Amino acid sequence: MSRFENGTLAPAGFRHREHVRLTWLYLGRYGQAGTERRLLSGLRELAARAGKPDRFSEPLTRAWVSRIAEAAATLVPGHSFDELLTQRPQLLDPLDAPAPAQTI
Repeated sequence: MSRFENGTLAPAGFRHREHVRLTWLYLGRYGQAGTERRLLSGLRELAARAGKPDRFSEPLTRAWVSRIAEAAATLVPGHSFDELLTQRPQLLDPLDAPAPAQTI
């Protein structure tokens, strides 16, 4: 978390599983709104540092935060990341991305 927040995390090592884990960690500490704020800022910066700012998607980030929050809410408080993945292995499939909410 600290390397993500202070901008020292190497973009090449931050794959889908790491995105899901960071989101889960943030949800446990900051709730959904705080997680969205931190991820939107941090992922935008990470994509820019990687030279791929067009890869960042705010609607998709919000949709993933919501999906992971919903999955975590079905488990007992204090569950582990491994327990989350055991119950919801589809969270590790980046191709099974949630549909971003439509804005009107």
